[in-house]
Amino acid sequence: MKFLKGLALSLLGFLLFLSLSIFGLALMLNNTLLNPDFVVSELNKLDVSSLARDMISAQIPLEQIPLEGEFITEILDDTIADLEPWIREQVNTVTLLQLRLSIREKSKPERDNFSGASKGKRERKPA
Repeated sequence: MKFLKGLALSLLGFLLFLSLSIFGLALMLNNTLLNPDFVVSELNKLDVSSLARDMISAQIPLEQIPLEGEFITEILDDTIADLEPWIREQVNTVTLLQLRLSIREKSKPERDNFSGASKGKRERKPA
């Protein structure tokens, strides 16, 4: 009898551990990656201007810019600094739309079309 009791307790303990692990992971994902407010706040913490400078400098190495063209880097830095609020706004908008779309698509049940006909149209069978 003690053996069965120990076996049942071990099995229940394992099930409790497994369910807490899975639900904990699901709750964390729901509160972080699937929460648009969290994603936007994390994106706002990024330094957009330095990321843009790095991307531009990776595309155009400094060796290719002539000595007379050094003012181009200054103009690019000023332009990036001026456009930073707009870039942040656009990134936030796109991120929110993508998250809402992905959450909406996951919540919709898929409907199978067994007849092979397109939506809203019915095929006529020749008589």
